[in-house]
Amino acid sequence: MIVLPDTPPVAIKFKNSKVSPQLLSVRAAIELQQQVTDSTSYLIHLEEYLKCLLAYIDQNGTGNSSVLCEGIPWTNVISPKQRKIPKLGPSTDNKITWIAQNELYMTLIAITLTYLKKAAEMTNAIIDEETDNVGQFNENWKHIMSYYKTGISYILYAMNLPPVQQQEPPQLQMNNVLLSIIHKISQVSIQIVILIKFSWINRNSFQFKGETIQTENNSTLSKVAIYILQELKVIKNLINGMEKSEQDFTLDCSHWIKYLNVIEKYINGYAGLFQSLQMYKEDKLGHALGLVHFSLLSLQSKQAVITESTKSTKNIIRNVRMKFNNKKNEMILSNLNSVSSLQIDKSAFNEKSSPSSRLILNDLNYLFDQLIKLNLKFTKENNNLKFDTIVKWLDIFVDSKWPTGCPIPISEIKPYDPHPNQEVTEVKLDYTGRGAYY
Repeated sequence: MIVLPDTPPVAIKFKNSKVSPQLLSVRAAIELQQQVTDSTSYLIHLEEYLKCLLAYIDQNGTGNSSVLCEGIPWTNVISPKQRKIPKLGPSTDNKITWIAQNELYMTLIAITLTYLKKAAEMTNAIIDEETDNVGQFNENWKHIMSYYKTGISYILYAMNLPPVQQQEPPQLQMNNVLLSIIHKISQVSIQIVILIKFSWINRNSFQFKGETIQTENNSTLSKVAIYILQELKVIKNLINGMEKSEQDFTLDCSHWIKYLNVIEKYINGYAGLFQSLQMYKEDKLGHALGLVHFSLLSLQSKQAVITESTKSTKNIIRNVRMKFNNKKNEMILSNLNSVSSLQIDKSAFNEKSSPSSRLILNDLNYLFDQLIKLNLKFTKENNNLKFDTIVKWLDIFVDSKWPTGCPIPISEIKPYDPHPNQEVTEVKLDYTGRGAYY
């Protein structure tokens, strides 16, 4: 479900091209004047171009080290020279020679990121469905998983490419950390979609089956959310490390950290949601209510959900700020008594620096709505039947009550094969759509 800001990259026309007219003709289909709007069409053209590019490299005597053009023929790509002297970007760009290996990397990255975008778009379409028969949409969820797995296969192929032998003068090369980041983003997105699917199942069950909770694997799903949060921290560390490198070119990741901070809040909400449902199943209503409050605050407040009990007694300014934030959180909770209380424009999910974050706003609305309904249901039951004390749950990496993160196992994904065995391909296509979606 993650779609990084300013992705996928788009091809730009070659400068001083040194390739065949046939390759230029096929590449023209992916040279767009704007960001990708039709993901399906763009994927078809990208995959066709990849086949032609690989054929061109095979036919060329110099292989992956052959020069294709001058400059960087893709959008949102940052080179070492541009990082050092950004004002001289256009003039330094012309001095760069672009080799076949770099073009291959960028094509594979564009394909993977477009598959991620396509999967996110399809997920947004499915969760709008209201039905008392969620089983009829199993094939749709399988298609989404297929998009993610296909995207991962391309980035795995890129990660397995042998390095090009350096020449004089030294050629510009891809920062391999970027490939690891995209691979991790793709894997995490699969886990996020699993959360979204079961949340969608619960939402429909709540609506059509008398406020019943359908899922029985809530503890597992909470662990999945916590695993995602752990992986997001690793990804952000990789991004920060990549920005400091001055050896290779990479994508412009200037807005990625802020965007992933938004995603963290979003996944915090899911961790609390599913752990709350687990506590409710265990008849621990005080814990269930505390977890719903944690999720609501995670979505609405700017800071992590930490109370006075965890503050430092030595930092007076921090303690005053903590008291202010706690009072603000109490006000937020007291006003969250209906769906109309949600104000997207005031939340962290509408950051101007992360325009791609709007792709998660649809599910955010549904998640928030579900939490509001659970808050009303649990509060009513507690005030009339249980009278449990509401237990406060804090930041996942501060509060020891949280379980350890763990992902849902995914079947093996093999790297993209440019020359697949025809018989194996036919068997694989015949099996498509059957079996577990993950």
